[in-house]
Amino acid sequence: MLLPALNNAREKGRSSGCINNLKQFSMGAASYSQEYNDYLMPRMHCEVAPGRNGAVNNFLTAYTYIPTFVGAKYETWTSGKSINGCPSRSDTGRAGITANPYTYKANSYAMCQQVCGQGMDGTDTTKWVFHKVTALKRPAHYYHFHDSEMHQSGRSNYFFDVERGDNHNYTDFRHNGGNSANFVCVDGHVEVSKPKYMYKVANEQAAAVYKDVYSKYNPLSNKENGWK
Repeated sequence: MLLPALNNAREKGRSSGCINNLKQFSMGAASYSQEYNDYLMPRMHCEVAPGRNGAVNNFLTAYTYIPTFVGAKYETWTSGKSINGCPSRSDTGRAGITANPYTYKANSYAMCQQVCGQGMDGTDTTKWVFHKVTALKRPAHYYHFHDSEMHQSGRSNYFFDVERGDNHNYTDFRHNGGNSANFVCVDGHVEVSKPKYMYKVANEQAAAVYKDVYSKYNPLSNKENGWK
């Protein structure tokens, strides 16, 4: 009788640690918006750490805005021992950042790219996508970061696709015995996932049926100005 209770208490502690991580991601993203004229921090942006060469990388890469904001050392960040490492993240062999020296734990969270924007895409500026947080009518409605094994999710590719044999778990139900995932919204408040079946979809049409979830990933579905 004591063992299940002990395991539940441990998982609650791990989930609380995960929520604290997500809140710090949210604080870092808010700082970015204040520093960059109200723009949401996009998935791809320049390294900002002192002494770096400004290479463009995804937001979970060392030396980009959030690891610099929290003061994470390179070794700490690449090993997932900073806020990028969810305490409940397990090694499934599906690390979203695959190059050494990043560990699986260094890729514990995804950004909702459809909300935040792709950002820079090589040198072709016609493909760059940026959005202002002030353009969102309901920032509290939209997911910003969440439990994942991949560094981004958008529209229908948030689904629990490991069960379909794909490479990454875009929304990772790693808490509460595999039944829930944690999210932080654009306004900074934290939510726990809706019922798990709403995240198991095979295509865009199937995803849109569950508007309660789908619209949280896709501002276009709410006719937000500037999203496509």
